[in-house]
Amino acid sequence: MSFDGGNLFKNNQIIPTTGKSMSSITHSLKINGMSCGGCSTRLESVLASTRGVIKAEISHQENSGVIITDENIDLDTIIQVINSAGFDASN
Repeated sequence: MSFDGGNLFKNNQIIPTTGKSMSSITHSLKINGMSCGGCSTRLESVLASTRGVIKAEISHQENSGVIITDENIDLDTIIQVINSAGFDASN
């Protein structure tokens, strides 16, 4: 079991403070349109404020991102959020 940002993790399962277990989903995406570290930082912030996103790690050097979500948000919604922020995401 590990602790990360207020969540407990056990066997890739998020254990909220309520004690109810919830699955996490890892999405790997190609993201175009980033030109600097500021772009990736801003996109990580946008994603972090999106309900259902647990963690986002974005790399402008690799034009990619790994987004960990709970089961209440789907991939199409994540792509829409990224595209609305001015970037071009695809899986």
